[in-house]
Amino acid sequence: MDEFNRLSPEDIDALFQRVRTSQGTDRDHEQFTAAMIQRFCDRVYAGESVDPWIMTAVANQFFKILMGGEWNDEFPLPGRTGTLIRKPSEQRGLEIFCWIENSRRTDSTLNVTDLIHAAANQWNVSYETARAGYYAWKKQLEPVVSNSTEQT
Repeated sequence: MDEFNRLSPEDIDALFQRVRTSQGTDRDHEQFTAAMIQRFCDRVYAGESVDPWIMTAVANQFFKILMGGEWNDEFPLPGRTGTLIRKPSEQRGLEIFCWIENSRRTDSTLNVTDLIHAAANQWNVSYETARAGYYAWKKQLEPVVSNSTEQT
């Protein structure tokens, strides 16, 4: 997404309220940390007190960095990516797997082959790539899923 644009105090208050009341959009959540940092800086530079919840949040983020966290993960900012936990191809395979499995749970009459074709089109990859991604995650997660269903 794009970079952070400085917000007015009223816009920051509105953003915080939307996020606090679970009304925030994806964009609100993406902008949240940047807005919090802006509010922190604006108040400090003006010699005003900073909201206690912001002080606590910033302290928690700094502490995580001291404990080995990455700056871009602890202070997520618009237009900057966090640390990837898996290769992009593995992430795509997981997304395809989840989409297919969720589709099958929604409509049990759908067949996997047709869903793999649809996923290939949706993710702009070949059928073979979509199929390989799906089955790689299915093989990896199948023992976890079967164990959890046996325990219930």
